[in-house]
Amino acid sequence: EPFPRIVVVSRSLDLDPTSSMFTEAHEPPLVYTVATAPESKVAALAPVAEVVAAGEDSVDVTAMLADLGRRGVTVALTEGGPVLNGHFLAAGLVDELDLTTAPLLVGGDSDRVTAGAPIATEAFDLAHLWEDDGFLLARYVRRGTRP
Repeated sequence: EPFPRIVVVSRSLDLDPTSSMFTEAHEPPLVYTVATAPESKVAALAPVAEVVAAGEDSVDVTAMLADLGRRGVTVALTEGGPVLNGHFLAAGLVDELDLTTAPLLVGGDSDRVTAGAPIATEAFDLAHLWEDDGFLLARYVRRGTRP
């Protein structure tokens, strides 16, 4: 398949069905949500996406990945915020971590890379480190796996 299928995780389904993510996709995106998602929002997305409930009040990432596996997906690149990342970490589903460090110093309040889940730690080894125009791009893999 020339393009990977877009997968979106959203409990609230606060998504714009006219967005190019839906209207210009190679095939309808998969949207994983919860059983308690607003019915009106499910109905609004139904014409442009395949909406799948995976969990009652929060998206069960283990169930979501099992569903993706049944669909033939063997690799998933997750780009999410700290809460979604926290769910994957808590479930032991993080095999790789890619971080970019910009040559900027920014102040303010912020979450960690993961948030909202019980405190969990996972050991990673540096697999690759690239520099481009002052930006550092680091790829870490779970300790004990091959880069």
